Formats: sequence, C-alpha cells, structure tokens
Amino acid sequence: SALLILGEQALKSVASLRFVCRFVAFGFRINMKKASIIYEETRILTAKFNHPKSDDYLDYTSIIKIKEFGKNPIEMTLNFCGIPPFGGPMPPKDHTIKAPAILDLYSKVARWFRKYGYILI
Repeated sequence: SALLILGEQALKSVASLRFVCRFVAFGFRINMKKASIIYEETRILTAKFNHPKSDDYLDYTSIIKIKEFGKNPIEMTLNFCGIPPFGGPMPPKDHTIKAPAILDLYSKVARWFRKYGYILI
C-alpha cells in the first residue's frame, strides 16, 4: 500500500509537470509577479536651446517611477507642458526613458535633449 501511495504521488507530480511544461511551451510565464512601485516623484524639467542668441526654453513634466525589480527598474515619463519654441526644433511631446540606475537615467535624459540641441538647466 505504501508503494501504491508513492505511485499515486508520482503520477500527480508527473501530471503537474506536464501542465507546467505545456504552459511554458505556449509562452505563458509562471510565478511572475508584477514589480511594485517603490517611489514616484513629479518634477518640472527645464531645458534651454543651446545657441547664444536664442532664448527658447522647454518645460517638461517628468514622472520618475522606481520599481522593486526588473531589468530597467527606473522609468521617467516626459510630457511637454509649455510654450512651443520659436527658433529651435521641437522634441516629441511625450517620451519615456528607462534605465537601470539613476545616474544612467540622467545621462540618457541629457543625451535625449542634446539630440535636439537643448541643454538641461
């Protein structure tokens, strides 16, 4: 009777293993929970067009979210909230930047503004 109980448990574990393998084969993820947000902050970023005779400024509302885990746990969402520039090019009104660390996020934001000819102030 002990062998019969062990045999039934083995069949149950094999059946559950087949179920898990079927889900993995079809691309479903098992035991993946969503990363919760640890910290969220809203700020206004101001950038100046990098030309000596220009007085064009851009204002973006930035929302920084830091998640508990993930490949890029830090995310910044930029939304334009100001007057469009007169002389300089207009960057996209909405943009999202993800990074693994805060310093990497700053360098990516500065590079993104520099691509359109602006510097952060």
